[in-house]
Amino acid sequence: MENLSELFALGIDTLRVIFSLYELLTHITSFVMIGNQLSGTIPSEIGSMKNLEYLSLNNNTLTGTIPSEIGSMKNLTFLYLDFNDLVGSIPTEIGLMENLSELF
Repeated sequence: MENLSELFALGIDTLRVIFSLYELLTHITSFVMIGNQLSGTIPSEIGSMKNLEYLSLNNNTLTGTIPSEIGSMKNLTFLYLDFNDLVGSIPTEIGLMENLSELF
């Protein structure tokens, strides 16, 4: 599945299941799970998605904090985490992401 570049809603309710597909996720550039009733926390493994340019996890029921590992996603341009139940501060690592142009 090296040629997979985009992953949209799959009807999966937890990010842990999705991130168990680690090898698949390292190649994609777009990860869109808008309003997919995702629950739980955002796994720190999300930082391993080095090729990701577009991440949209908005309109779900995600809880916990935003993992600082997101800051290692240097290609990320768009990050949408709004309309969840996240708490805490935005990690300072996100402020160091030079390509990030939209953060919600």
